[in-house]
Amino acid sequence: VHSSSQICKIIHTSALYIGMDISSGCGYFIVHERNISLLKAVFDNVSFIGLHSNTKGSMLSKLLNGWKGNYFRLSNDKIREILDYIGQKNVQMIFIGNTLSAYIAKIIKKTYPNLMIVSFFHNCECHYFKEELKQDMFNFIHLAHILFSFRSERLAVKYSDYIWGLTRRDSDLVKKIYGKGFDLLLPTSFIDKSNETNTYNISLHRKLRLLFVGTNLFANVHGLNWFIKNVLPFIDVELTIVGNGMDKCFSQSIHNNIKILGFVDDLSEYYYNSDIVISPVFLGGGMKTKTAEAMMYARPVIAAKEAFVGYDIDTDKIGAQCNSAKEFIFWINYYDRNREKLVYCSEYSRSQFEENYTIQKSIDKTASFFMTVIHKSSR
Repeated sequence: VHSSSQICKIIHTSALYIGMDISSGCGYFIVHERNISLLKAVFDNVSFIGLHSNTKGSMLSKLLNGWKGNYFRLSNDKIREILDYIGQKNVQMIFIGNTLSAYIAKIIKKTYPNLMIVSFFHNCECHYFKEELKQDMFNFIHLAHILFSFRSERLAVKYSDYIWGLTRRDSDLVKKIYGKGFDLLLPTSFIDKSNETNTYNISLHRKLRLLFVGTNLFANVHGLNWFIKNVLPFIDVELTIVGNGMDKCFSQSIHNNIKILGFVDDLSEYYYNSDIVISPVFLGGGMKTKTAEAMMYARPVIAAKEAFVGYDIDTDKIGAQCNSAKEFIFWINYYDRNREKLVYCSEYSRSQFEENYTIQKSIDKTASFFMTVIHKSSR
């Protein structure tokens, strides 16, 4: 296995990252930024072209574009811009940042058939939209999203040389639906932003502090509503909810022991002021990035099974895996009575982050993957 520093000296290649141009603290954005960092660590030259969803056009035009797999309705001008850029800059590798943008993979492959294309699955999008439909059965827009995401993801599999993703579960699902699994599993990871001098402290003279971090996506809102209704009345804690749009989803008056904030620039103080990070998330796909973020800050985690998908950890050592109100109530009350045990959860949480979910681990995997590809092509 080659280190990333060794491979960087070999891969003198111009790479182009094509992805949605967004600015948000959501999990998609975190992985999106992470992937750009990985390419910059491995390739000599990495450029970025941002995409925006085209809202113009008639309903018929939108339906036809969706049927073609052009989920974001990329305009002919944007497509021409991308193709011209590839030709002018002698780009040798294309990275498609999410599979809903895969229509451009088809266009690029037909124009430049020898160009390597890698597409990244943040989850299985058509499955994700099916989950969303379950929560809103009479919203038929979700049906269009399911169909159009299916068409786009199918293009990603067909026209990409390699497909990457976060979890084995999604790889198996993609293989079942489209006939091919991931060529590389690349779990979520972070540049370490923790303050190592800020150790985990226990206080026995205040209420246990729980923290939930997440944007106002349907799975997060569903899980929190469930937790507030079924768990919170039976535990004596302080709960802080932080996330873009969460202040609009929940009223501060819903419970005396809840503090609700929207987007914040720096999450570290909220992690450091918490005793346990909770994640009562039962729906969705991909990998919950906030679990790794909690581990980075050495927080114990009590969460539903869905929040641990893709993580190779002992959930008993990090806190607890809970899939019912009874289990959440039991374990939160248990750690409330036995707070000294949270120190061991904290130590385990941090150790697992350092071993498996740092940015350097992902750089090494990315570099080794491309080194193998180069070695095979040079035979």
